[in-house]
Amino acid sequence: MKKEVRDYMAALPPGSRRVLKQLRAEILAVAPDATEGFSYRIPAFRLDGRAFVWYAAFKAHVSLFPIGDAIRAANAKALAGHETAKGTVRFPLDAPLPLGLVRKLVRARVKEVRALAVMLLTLVAAAGATACASAGADPGATFEVTARYPHDTTAYTQGLVWDDSVLYESTGRYSHSELRRVELRTGRVLASHKLPADRYGEGLALLGGRLYQLTWQSQVGYVYDAATLAPLDSFAYGGEGWGLATDGTALFLSDGSDSIRVLDPATLKQVRALHVRFNGAPLVKLNELEYVDGTLLANVYETDLIVRIDPATGLVREVLDFETLFPDRPLGADVLNGIALAPERGQLLLTGKYWPTIFQVKLGPARAP
Repeated sequence: MKKEVRDYMAALPPGSRRVLKQLRAEILAVAPDATEGFSYRIPAFRLDGRAFVWYAAFKAHVSLFPIGDAIRAANAKALAGHETAKGTVRFPLDAPLPLGLVRKLVRARVKEVRALAVMLLTLVAAAGATACASAGADPGATFEVTARYPHDTTAYTQGLVWDDSVLYESTGRYSHSELRRVELRTGRVLASHKLPADRYGEGLALLGGRLYQLTWQSQVGYVYDAATLAPLDSFAYGGEGWGLATDGTALFLSDGSDSIRVLDPATLKQVRALHVRFNGAPLVKLNELEYVDGTLLANVYETDLIVRIDPATGLVREVLDFETLFPDRPLGADVLNGIALAPERGQLLLTGKYWPTIFQVKLGPARAP
């Protein structure tokens, strides 16, 4: 990854290199300890030392720079037209944002990343072992990879469902959101339904022959016939939609907070809410969901961690660390975000946004946090 950044910088015109160096200076001003070997252990900021500074500058200037709700709200006017994906802003070379705004974004983001890092350190410690991505997992591994399947690198994966030899996928981003039926073995898209350009696809669940798909901020979900992908209905909900799962009788909806709403599929109205707690504290950024063996699996957004939640109490029962599942990600690959039951009983399918691979994994014995 560091080589890719160096190669890119070498190809930049002089003016762009100056802007990149200015941005690097701003990051160092806000985070002087960034060159002292501190690793944030977040996919977008996994590098430590000087590599972190250059990579953060690289991502901020030419690619997608993650932001939070507070940053977005405080700079809504200036950011209009620049937000391209959930919680991210693109800084194009041909029309860079004013350096003053970039400075504010960097300051706020570094603060946000540090807060997330504190949460991650606690979660990672609870995982109890570093995940092993080799087929012959060692005794301390939390999972082993049993198969790999091709995945469309243009798919901004938001939801994943496997059922009766069929893989369904919900993809996101404005003007690019779709519901897809995919051939797992080849990655080929067999059928698709495109959402309106102003709808941002999110979580996906299958229940009773119907597919339920969320949208991010439109406060509307869609219901489809699973066999044909034909739209059947729509439903409203408040707030944002992130992840969706089912236990066969109810729907579980995450919205990026510590709460998971439980919906009645007959009325699509909320009947109760889970407040997820880890070591007594709220656990936020809960994203993609899957119901497995009586528990809810939830990806913690922007991390390689998946937590196992008790659907009755909201308590986190286990933390799974998938940092080594796909360690050498190309710059185009985004975060882990796709969980589904696998064709083989007791295994999972895992992928991420723009990932080239869907991994089939077998989990090790459950460990209490």
